[in-house]
Amino acid sequence: MESTPQASPPSDADLLQAYRNGDARAFERLLRRYERPLFTFIVRMVADRDEAEDVYQDTLSRVVEKIQSYDERGKFGSWLFGIAHHLCVDRSRRKARWKFIHSDEATGEEFCVDEELKDPTPLPDTLVEQKELNEMITEALQHLSSQQREVFLLRQHSDLSFREIAGMLNRPLNTVLGQMHGAVISIRALLREKMK
Repeated sequence: MESTPQASPPSDADLLQAYRNGDARAFERLLRRYERPLFTFIVRMVADRDEAEDVYQDTLSRVVEKIQSYDERGKFGSWLFGIAHHLCVDRSRRKARWKFIHSDEATGEEFCVDEELKDPTPLPDTLVEQKELNEMITEALQHLSSQQREVFLLRQHSDLSFREIAGMLNRPLNTVLGQMHGAVISIRALLREKMK
């Protein structure tokens, strides 16, 4: 018996086209696709859940305002995270300081460590040890420069390539790669020190 091939989910471009053709639910589906990684990114950028909710709503409002002028040659996720990043930076400038705090209470989820940071030795699956690891990573993030944190968090919470991150931040690709490399080395060093 032959099974019928599963239809692949619609692309971002397909959903945008459906929305422009009058299907409001297509736009909702598109935003839901990015809801969790976008909110997690914002929480870690602004370090306050209430403030993150405001920035998230501002981001969605900005997207709704500008969606008709969105240039589909670009990647929707890159455009969306770019808006969120811009709003986070504006807010931090007004506060005149950067704070990057991660806690599972703030986001309701575990920190997703980049492939480059994973220790080949598996960690025990206990909440206490996971919380300790999260606290160590939070501390490590606070020791990074603001540029390193931006690159690291964008890479962690979006599906953006380094080239796209470089374009968004208006930095040379080699600079962004160097900042990510520096962030990974710093985080590894702190984790090694703490785990002794």
